Amino acid sequence: MIIKINENGYVESPFIRDATIELEVTDEQLEQISTFSFNTNWRYLNGEFVLESLMDNDSLRARRQRECFNIIDNRSQLWWNRLSEEEKTELDVWYRAWLNVTKTKVIPNKPIWLN
Repeated sequence: MIIKINENGYVESPFIRDATIELEVTDEQLEQISTFSFNTNWRYLNGEFVLESLMDNDSLRARRQRECFNIIDNRSQLWWNRLSEEEKTELDVWYRAWLNVTKTKVIPNKPIWLN
């Protein structure tokens, strides 16, 4: 399947209308990039697709507070003690990605096990 991206790697969408570069993708990649939430768009970077925010920094900070800090801050020490080393590592990577969201514009995927 062929999709179009623009010079910055953004996939053609209602938000991105200047995509003229054709890129061949697999069925799995097409399925991945076929959905995105409001104010986000897929971008092709370094050979892979990442979901980036189109929001301004204040909006990203508010989303980080809601989706990350509120979860992290509301956990007791008992909860933290029950995490495996793998879960702690995964949580740390996710948290650091949120700390850098205003620079990267990439919305990190929440660990599946984290509710």
